[in-house]
Order: sequence, then structure tokens, then C-alpha cells
Amino acid sequence: MEEDVEYNPLPSDERLLTRVTASIESVEDKESVDSLRRLVLDSDWRDRVESSDKPRIGPGSNSSAFSLIPSELRAFVYLKLLIGPKAEDKIFERDPDGRSFLQEAIDAENVCPDVSQIWLDVNRARAKLDHFKQESIRLAMVRLLCLLCNRNGVKYAQGFHEILAPFMIMPGIKERPRLIYHLFSAFVDQNMAFLAVLKHSDNDSDGAQGKDNGNLPKQPDQEAETLSDSWDGLKLCFRALDSLLLYHDPELAVFLSAAGLSAQIYSPNWFMTACSRVLRLELCYVLWDLIVLENEPAGLLFFVLALMI
Repeated sequence: MEEDVEYNPLPSDERLLTRVTASIESVEDKESVDSLRRLVLDSDWRDRVESSDKPRIGPGSNSSAFSLIPSELRAFVYLKLLIGPKAEDKIFERDPDGRSFLQEAIDAENVCPDVSQIWLDVNRARAKLDHFKQESIRLAMVRLLCLLCNRNGVKYAQGFHEILAPFMIMPGIKERPRLIYHLFSAFVDQNMAFLAVLKHSDNDSDGAQGKDNGNLPKQPDQEAETLSDSWDGLKLCFRALDSLLLYHDPELAVFLSAAGLSAQIYSPNWFMTACSRVLRLELCYVLWDLIVLENEPAGLLFFVLALMI
């Protein structure tokens, strides 16, 4: 991957920027959230993609013609689509000054068994960008990663830092750690649930991770749940990709199999980082916009399949 040396947001369509701004301001309920989603999906971006002579999204692509969701508004669109119409109110009403959140993050760092590995990974995340050279940013990333693992009862896995990094520099929230955390958490929960599959004991009656109405994670019941290894979830993705590839392109599937190349060999970075590891930031955002807008839990799997065929 050619690493980012600077981040230049893609230009926004001015007409869409105006319409999305008005739509965000009018979001009050689920119906208006759906209207916001349709507004962006039904805009003329598809025609502009097809008419553009710029490289398409994919590993090695370095540019794109435009931003799907206006970069200035991306964080706020994500908040509405991933968390809900009253996202900011739900986040801040519990802890108006943020002190409890900060203390919980510090405590999570202190008890995290993988904090040394997290520091190593964070120091490598988008390391050529000035924003990530700041000690305060790296410390915040470490604490947010520890908090995600602690709240959701999952082991840290290398790649989590690559998912967090684009949220850390996203315009509109890059100085607001609580919004960063909840967007990061909601994105993983809705689009990468295979990384956070919880193992439940026999006395766990419903066998599901509890969520409150705001789609904000509750503290796991430590007596009912044990830490899971995200690799177990990844293996499900590998098997699914191998099967889908065999169905959609049997010739390629047989060729790769004969060469000893299963999905477990070539695709971990794609699944583990939602392709953040192999895309420049501006293209990563374009892909994530599609994943969030389409609201398809298996969207990442089918994007990886499309890369193959």
C-alpha cells in the first residue's frame, strides 16, 4: 500500500452538500433517517461514477472523482445512520462533561492485557500523516481501543487500529473523542460483527449481546460472557468468501485452490480493517460511505468478492 503523506478530502458536490445539510437538520425519527439515506443513494453519484475516467475503488487506487457523502458532513450523516436520529443527545445526556467517559477509558487502558501491542499498532497507524504524529492523538487511540475491547468483552486484534484511524481524522469530530468512539463502535457493531462475536455461557438465557435504544454498547455481563477471539469470526468470512467465489467464478476459485491460496491467505487485511489498510484515506471513506448507506451487514463481504471477480 502507498501510504498517505497528507489527507486531502475529495471535493463535494455543492448541490448535494446543500440538500444533505438541510436533511440532517430535519432528522427527527427513523423515517427521516431513511429519507436522509435515500437522498444520498438516489443522488446522481452513480451516473458520475460511470462517467468518470478516474480509477475505481480498489487496492492500489490513488484517486477518485468525488466524495459520496460530503466530507464536511460525513461524521454527522454517519451519526444519524449508525446510531439514530438523536445520536448526539443520547451520547451526551448520560455524561454531559465527559468525565465519566474519560475515566472509563483510562481504567480500560490500565486493565487491558494487550495494551503493549495496541501501542505498537497505534504508532504505525497512518504514521506519515501529521495528525497521527501527535502524542495526544496516539494516546487517545490507545484508550479508545482498550475501551472498545473492555465494553464489548472482546480480545484486541491487530487491525482494530486501522478501523479507528479514519474516524480519528474525520472532519467534524476529530477533536471529539466521545463521538469518535461511538461512531467507531457502531460501525464495527453493524458492519463487522464477526470481529466481536461474544461467547456465552450456558446460563445466558437470550444468547445475545445487550444493546440499549441508542445503539450504544452496554457493559457486558462478565459472569455470563467470556472473551472471544476475533479470528473465529474471521474464519467464517474466509469460508463464506471461498464458497461465494466458487459459485460466482469457479475457474478463479479452482485456480486459487490449486495454488494453495485460500481466502485465509489473501483476505485477512481486507476483512480485519474494512479495507482501510489497503486504501488511501479518501478512497477508504468512499467505500465506507457505500457500506453505511447501503445498510447491508454483509456489504464488506460482497465488496471483497467484487474485488476478486
